[in-house]
Amino acid sequence: MLEVKTNTDAVLKLLEELPRNQIPFATALALTRTAQKVHEEIKRKLPSIYDRPTPWTLGGLYVKPARKNALVASVKFKDRSEAVKGLPAAEYLQPSVLGTARKPKAFERLLQRAGVLPSGWFAVPSKYVALDSYGNVPRGTVTKILAQLQASRDSAQNERASVRRKRNRRQMYGRYFLAYPSREITRHLAPGIYERIGGGMAVRPVFVFVDKPPQYRQQFRFFVEAETMARRIQPEMFREAIAETLATMKKA
Repeated sequence: MLEVKTNTDAVLKLLEELPRNQIPFATALALTRTAQKVHEEIKRKLPSIYDRPTPWTLGGLYVKPARKNALVASVKFKDRSEAVKGLPAAEYLQPSVLGTARKPKAFERLLQRAGVLPSGWFAVPSKYVALDSYGNVPRGTVTKILAQLQASRDSAQNERASVRRKRNRRQMYGRYFLAYPSREITRHLAPGIYERIGGGMAVRPVFVFVDKPPQYRQQFRFFVEAETMARRIQPEMFREAIAETLATMKKA
């Protein structure tokens, strides 16, 4: 979160043009507009930072306006209280902002709950998995994997035993299957989720299991860049807010 405050001598000098009772209004207006401008610039810049960001990512930031009795405006990542559905930006963008390891995704938590993925392990997409237009594993693929591995959030969505038996006869163990070192038939494969291709005669990994969280490099220097933008934009926003306040006073 970036907090925009009145913290420069140039801005404080501009406020001397106003009567004291009008300063809180003009300040709140200027701070809010500064935060809005920062938000707009960052949103325009995101496609150059991330590869094909989804609409959900582009909408992951929002502005909390300043008020006359709370002279701070904020540009924030949506957290669980602001994100109506889906994983909030505050969680999945944080590793690339701070350069840290990521937390388990909902898909991984479901696999762990079903006993498919060991606790503390992560499922990393392989180079063979087909991605959607945003560079992510398609939701349909994830849904099929969860259903076939009996790991869906809603147990009613899990594949029925009768369907699984028919697929087993046709493709040997179904389209998706698990590989563990302790499983004799898959001991030659790296731990993960595999799919059968070519009528079941060949296999390739879809997700590979790793015992350490994937580490992200600091890809988005949000705090530095947003602070630089705010300092550049703020004086002009204050000049506009003061001019509007003075004009309103003259009309009154």
